[in-house]
Amino acid sequence: MNNPAPPDLSDFASPSTGHRLAWFLAGLCALGAVASPVLNLVVWLGPEALHAQPLQRFTGQADMSWFDFPIALGATAITSVNALLLAYGLWRLRGFFICSATDRAFSIPALTGFRAFAWILVSLVIVRPFELAALSAFLSWCEPGEGGSVIVDLGTQDLAMLFFALVFVSVAHVLQQAVRQRDELDAFV
Repeated sequence: MNNPAPPDLSDFASPSTGHRLAWFLAGLCALGAVASPVLNLVVWLGPEALHAQPLQRFTGQADMSWFDFPIALGATAITSVNALLLAYGLWRLRGFFICSATDRAFSIPALTGFRAFAWILVSLVIVRPFELAALSAFLSWCEPGEGGSVIVDLGTQDLAMLFFALVFVSVAHVLQQAVRQRDELDAFV
């Protein structure tokens, strides 16, 4: 039985392909960093069709006539925390990819950007339930009728995301330690 030859991966592993991918990912991170706060603004301050679903989730009402501009500004302010954290994290990850594209993937600035992104992932997971509780309390306070309720949403998905974020943090710290040891070895030799 003839086994087919393994595929030639030399093209995929070439430095130019890696550089192109790093530049592409840096551009994607920059786009995400800009889009995150802009989309947050558009969802809450844009057409009703965009914020109708989140409102129904928190209020359970189909009538959204009470949701006016000042309430939209309040919702935007509450949800801006996560959007801005995500934008900052993606911007720092962009720096890591730019360093990778210029053959400095294991430089201190690159790894500092990666480590900042990892810690921001952890903070996003921690801030998210508080943000959702604050948003539900705010909308409940503003909505006519019963009001006065708070939705606390913390589940296994949040714990899985926290584990995932902590894996990123540990990888970032291991890489940082490896670079320090390499620099010490280079200084010794």
